[in-house]
Amino acid sequence: SVQAMLAKGLKKRLAQTFNGASLYKNLIECMHVGLDMTNVGVRVEKASFEGHRISFKGRRRRAKRELRLIAREVGKPNWDTFKLGSTKELHDLFFGRLGVKPSRWSADTGVATLNNKVLEQVLTTQNPLQSAAARALLRYRKWHKLLSTYVDGLPVEKGRVHVSWKEYGTI
Repeated sequence: SVQAMLAKGLKKRLAQTFNGASLYKNLIECMHVGLDMTNVGVRVEKASFEGHRISFKGRRRRAKRELRLIAREVGKPNWDTFKLGSTKELHDLFFGRLGVKPSRWSADTGVATLNNKVLEQVLTTQNPLQSAAARALLRYRKWHKLLSTYVDGLPVEKGRVHVSWKEYGTI
């Protein structure tokens, strides 16, 4: 197996290193924990998990509402239904209605970008609506990412998450 091949090579290499025996022992212990996590899974407390889901959705909703209220204030049509995932609509709000000057462009498309670096620059502008909109969009993206990756994205089966763990790389 891959683990056996790694263990043999690493044991020899670590024996030549200061504190190598201890490092090897820790590696083997971590391998066992990782394999247990893969086979048995990690128990998830449903109430706590649902609490996180509700909390993250609420925070995402508040950031979305804040951005939509700013859109209403600057006269964006359909402000109450505009999609925060739509590049076109965000460009209209930031570069059109709010008057943010583009500072970075996509290497692939040549279109102005609203990535986190740009939004962090907008936070420091003197225009309070621009900085409030950037803050709200950054918060929306943060809570959306946490929710989609760590709550909705985890495959919970029978109250457990079964991870894929490789000691010789990343997944």
